[in-house]
Amino acid sequence: MTNINTRRYGGVTSQFDEDRNPLTSDAFWADCPIDAIRQDPAIGYFLYISGASYVADQWTQTTEAGGATTNADILGGAAHILSDGDDNDGTEIQFGTTNGEFCQFATGQPFWLEVPIRIELVAAVDAIWGVANTDTDLVTDAGDFDVSADGAFFAMAHDGDIDYYTELAASETTGDTGFNMLNATWATYGIKVPTSADRVDFYINRSLVASSTENIPTALMRPSMGIKNVAGEDTWIEWKYLQVAQLYA
Repeated sequence: MTNINTRRYGGVTSQFDEDRNPLTSDAFWADCPIDAIRQDPAIGYFLYISGASYVADQWTQTTEAGGATTNADILGGAAHILSDGDDNDGTEIQFGTTNGEFCQFATGQPFWLEVPIRIELVAAVDAIWGVANTDTDLVTDAGDFDVSADGAFFAMAHDGDIDYYTELAASETTGDTGFNMLNATWATYGIKVPTSADRVDFYINRSLVASSTENIPTALMRPSMGIKNVAGEDTWIEWKYLQVAQLYA
C-alpha cells in the first residue's frame, strides 16, 4: 500500500473541519484513531480534500464529449462534475495521479471514506461514487456500472434510488440502500470497512443503510466518482469534500 503524505497535495489538509472531526462526531468516525495518525503517520493516513480546492492534475479525469470538471466556489464551495445534454456524455474523476491507487481493504487495515454529494437533475444522469481500481469507464451505458475488477461504491441509475455495490474480479454484489436522492439536495455518503475486512458497511447521512459480505474488493483502489448523461439535459454532480482514513497493518 502506498504511504500517502497529505502535505504533497494542494487543497488537501491533515486537519478535519470541527463539524466533521472524528473526535467529536457520531459513530461513523468514533473508532477512527485520528490523533494517533496525526502523531505517527507511519500507522496510517487520512486525507481531507475540499471540493472548492479541486486541482485537476491531482486527479485522473476521463471526459466523454460534453463532460467537464470545474471548481465552483460560488456555489457553496463545491466542485462541479458537468455533463451536457447529449446521451452518454459525461465525466469521471479518480484521485491520485501522483501515487496511483492507495486504498486497499485488508485484515488489520480499517478504512473510512466520506463524501457529501448532490445532483442537479437526478433523472438526467447515471452516477457513481466510492472507491475503485483504475478504470476509465465506470459508467458504461445507461444503468450499467462497471469497475472492471474491484470497487465499493454507491450508484444511482437516473431514478433517485441509491444502490450499493461491492465488486471483486468483475463479480458483483448489489442491493438497494432504501434511500432516494432528491434534485439538488445534499446527502453525505460513507463507506467503512472494519478491522476484520469481512464486510463493507455503507452509510448515508452517517446512518448505516446496508452491508455487503460478498465480493469484497482486494485490489488497490482510489476514490472515484462520475456521471453519464441519459436524458438529454445539461446537469451536474457536486461534491463538497472528500475525506479518507485508513490504518496500515
